[in-house]
Amino acid sequence: ASDEQVYYNVCGYGNNPIDLYERLSGATFAWTVKLGEEVVIDVEYDFDQFRKAGRVWENPDGGICVTASERFSLPGTYTLTGKLSHPSGWELTVTKTVTVKAQEITLEPAEESSTADELSTEGNNGLHLV
Repeated sequence: ASDEQVYYNVCGYGNNPIDLYERLSGATFAWTVKLGEEVVIDVEYDFDQFRKAGRVWENPDGGICVTASERFSLPGTYTLTGKLSHPSGWELTVTKTVTVKAQEITLEPAEESSTADELSTEGNNGLHLV
């Protein structure tokens, strides 16, 4: 599986970031991750708390973005859904599919070991490996 972190952004755009922050205040960000049909992560965050924690950032294109990230330990196809919604009734939902492949492990051949005849018996009370 992957040890790579996958980042996922949900962004709102406007002409004025201060206006966007005001409009997003009170919103919630829901983050759901499914492996096939099984829900493996289902959490909801308050936008204002996310902002105070530094997980909201300004996009150079004029947007305000919320970022979530995950590491996936099992191979498979994951569906990531981010939903930004506000008590006034608007919402923005974005879905992304990520395929995690099994990690290949390559084992190197072991070094040849010594035989009992090649081992010195000095200092080991005459004991040797057989």
